[in-house]
Amino acid sequence: MIQGEHLIKENDVILTYGGSTTIENILTKAHLNGKNFKAIIAEGRPDRMARSMVERLSKIGINITYVLTQSVLYLIRDVKKVKIIF
Repeated sequence: MIQGEHLIKENDVILTYGGSTTIENILTKAHLNGKNFKAIIAEGRPDRMARSMVERLSKIGINITYVLTQSVLYLIRDVKKVKIIF
């Protein structure tokens, strides 16, 4: 069982890098539990795994911003939590 949605607080802005089924499941569960948050998903890999995750999360109604890694510097001031997947 994947846990972590309890770490997401109301109105958090969460930054993650790349695609991750674990992070996707945590964000989905938090959303389904009624938490209001925004996720910024940065893409830097040529495999576009993050883009696929963005599409799935957007379809269920999560507020997502999709950026290239070069744009993170401009968005970081609003971020409350960061999860980087290597």
